[in-house]
Amino acid sequence: MKKKNMFLDHDGVMVDEKPYVLLYLNERYKINLRLADNINFDLLHEVIQLHTGNPNLTFDEVYLDIGKNFHASDIWNERMPIIEDMPKVAPELAKKYNLHIATARQKIGHSALRTVYHRHIPKCIQELHCAWDYEEGRGFWSVPKATFIQNFEGEKIAFIDDTLKEVLGTKDIIPSYLFDLHGVHTKETEIPKLESWKHIGDTFL
Repeated sequence: MKKKNMFLDHDGVMVDEKPYVLLYLNERYKINLRLADNINFDLLHEVIQLHTGNPNLTFDEVYLDIGKNFHASDIWNERMPIIEDMPKVAPELAKKYNLHIATARQKIGHSALRTVYHRHIPKCIQELHCAWDYEEGRGFWSVPKATFIQNFEGEKIAFIDDTLKEVLGTKDIIPSYLFDLHGVHTKETEIPKLESWKHIGDTFL
């Protein structure tokens, strides 16, 4: 019998990335960003413009730097803590389902992500889709997570992401779950939530 396919986000589901990208940006730009600032991570160049006083920093410049020097860095990826119980539950899920990663990271960081999974849950992750890429003359372009999942062959059991807009974008394609580790999505009552890796295991194993 063929296994069903399960899709997982990386940052915020597999690892706790946000504190570390802020630490990197603070070191890189000599600023003081905090999680409590409710930062829009989709517009980091504007946040950095504001805090550095440099209006000339562009979207491409900031995100290329993050891709090359943060997401593609084995050192930074090794520093990011794994979400509690993930290394225990994911291998059990992999016995029952085909596990795939769908992340908004850039393709330049693909190898570093493979290293993370080889270290913590070897032989558990099959496809690893990085949604964003960059080409000179073309700029940034993407194959969204929803497109990757929709075009994936085989039966699909679930997509788990910690970002509401991603879950809303896939809920008509696949059963989609909001990973709400810190209980911040209290107003979202119509979207099914998973609150921990133990909760994921209890739901799917």
